[in-house]
Amino acid sequence: MGNLSKIKKLRSLIDKTDKTIIKNLEKRFDIVKKLGKVKKNLRLNIVDKKREKEVFKNIKKYSQKYKKEIEEIYKKIIENSKKLQR
Repeated sequence: MGNLSKIKKLRSLIDKTDKTIIKNLEKRFDIVKKLGKVKKNLRLNIVDKKREKEVFKNIKKYSQKYKKEIEEIYKKIIENSKKLQR
């Protein structure tokens, strides 16, 4: 297999992985919006620092590699999740 074929194959794997990530993010954001409605009905604050710490604890627990990079991505995910809950 030539180098160009390897690149094409690896990019195809990235595309498939990206598709899964996108679908999972959309699913997560749908759940986040529902959570925001429940919080509003209960007059709860959108920001929950305890929960955020829990999310980052889970990253450390489940991530075997790239913890720092995944934490950076999750900071943005949490930021956008708060926006969707408003």
